[in-house]
Amino acid sequence: MVDFNQNELVLKDLGALEAGSVKGTHGKWPPFANTRTISLGYKNCSKLSARLRAPQKNTCQILPPQRTLILINKSQIKKEPVMKHTTSSYTNQPSFTTPDGYTSDIAVFTIDLHYPEEHKPPVPTLKILLIKRAEFNLEGEPNIEAGKWALPGGFVRPQETAAEAAIRELKEEAGVDRIHLKHFAVYDAPDRDPRGWILSNAFYAIVKAGYLAGRTASEDAAEVELFTWEEALELDLAFDHRDMLNDAFRMIQGEMLQTTVAKEFLPEAFTLSELRSLLLLMTDDPGIANVSAFNRDAPKYPFLEPVTDREGNVKTTTRTAKRATRLFRFRGEAPAPSIY
Repeated sequence: MVDFNQNELVLKDLGALEAGSVKGTHGKWPPFANTRTISLGYKNCSKLSARLRAPQKNTCQILPPQRTLILINKSQIKKEPVMKHTTSSYTNQPSFTTPDGYTSDIAVFTIDLHYPEEHKPPVPTLKILLIKRAEFNLEGEPNIEAGKWALPGGFVRPQETAAEAAIRELKEEAGVDRIHLKHFAVYDAPDRDPRGWILSNAFYAIVKAGYLAGRTASEDAAEVELFTWEEALELDLAFDHRDMLNDAFRMIQGEMLQTTVAKEFLPEAFTLSELRSLLLLMTDDPGIANVSAFNRDAPKYPFLEPVTDREGNVKTTTRTAKRATRLFRFRGEAPAPSIY
């Protein structure tokens, strides 16, 4: 067993490097006094990297592979600025401290199209996938922001990209995979995470509800649930995830108005009232909100066409009205900036 001094913090996890063989650093290393380097293999200590806090337990069980940790006395950290400038031994010019951690967070949206009454337009509901952060992490230590709802996500591993980490974390924490994620922002405010200067790459996706049917909480997540957009905004979300949610909403709002992604949530042959109901989730544009204007203009859109039978007759339905209503379908991809 390797003992940790109660007054020490994990300053840096150097991975599988030998003690004393630190590469890729400029100038004096370690940058603080009263540090010591130990090598250990650890079980249930795999997420000590970049936490900058004392372990709750005094020991870690030695198991292969060996890891190298730099430990520092807590009193030394208090004397140093959060983002300390150092001097390069090569250029004698100031260089900057690297972030304490690198994470990926994912906003996954879906739309539920519900028909509450016969011969009436559907009522669409925008929903967002959230996890509830467990009280303790995998090492048995108290979790940061425990008990709060958050976007799925976690730390990027040394041998993977942020996009690969997003796919992995979504599977590990929520049991969701095989969906296409799109990167939309980087969040890097120095005070966004109490563990230190943690950068996060944010991804989003808007998918059919069936992709989320098998969601299951695991890893650091105590629960995983779908919330309506209104419910999500009422929650006390962890970290800066409220900002991420609002930014991600603007991304899917743009997709709805600039592409034909709406077809993923409509029947293959749909009425104009079904399309309009879906678009009203994203915008209050007068051309859409005014039902008469929309019904007049929509049939002229170059990306829509009437559905016809073999004889060329336009197909109709009474699904959304008592009178027969024409059915439409999308022709193909739509132009930007707005197709409506």
